[in-house]
Amino acid sequence: MPLSIGLGLLTWYVLLPEDPVVVLVRELQSADAEDRYDAAKDLEELGANALQAIDALSVALRDSEQKVRYRAAKALSRMGPPAARAVPSLAEALKDTERDVRYYAAKALYKIDNDAAPALQPIIQVLDQGETDPDIRRYLVKTLGEIGEDSEEAHRVVKKLARDPDPRVREEVTEVLGEFKEEEDRVSQ
Repeated sequence: MPLSIGLGLLTWYVLLPEDPVVVLVRELQSADAEDRYDAAKDLEELGANALQAIDALSVALRDSEQKVRYRAAKALSRMGPPAARAVPSLAEALKDTERDVRYYAAKALYKIDNDAAPALQPIIQVLDQGETDPDIRRYLVKTLGEIGEDSEEAHRVVKKLARDPDPRVREEVTEVLGEFKEEEDRVSQ
């Protein structure tokens, strides 16, 4: 981007470097799948320094290439609560056929914390429909622990998972049920 600087009788033109996140967002829209993948990977590495790419990464969650969707979900999982505006796209990504996309979408929702509340019903649906991956179930239970304390459906789904075959999921269920109980006790006082 040229910048002109007038100094007396002379005008100097200086080229300023373009913001790397802006460049990566543009590459995320490339016709070439490898370019899109590389851009999503670079945005993932930038993590919270790439917050201006959240909208573009949300769109990339619907990319035709699985590896681009995966990298977009992974990049969003590194951004935490500022990625809250990506919640609808992340909730939709929980239905992706690819395990890694679903995993990082679930992880991103957990890291978004309370602002992931709009994903409550999609998370309940995914768990009710029998998500097969225990790591994904565990992150979804953790997320329900953050956003589902006032939802009877969330309580029902979490209790149902108390018999989950994976011990890590059962451990998370026990912790979340304890948090739900603490909240109930606090409210009833």
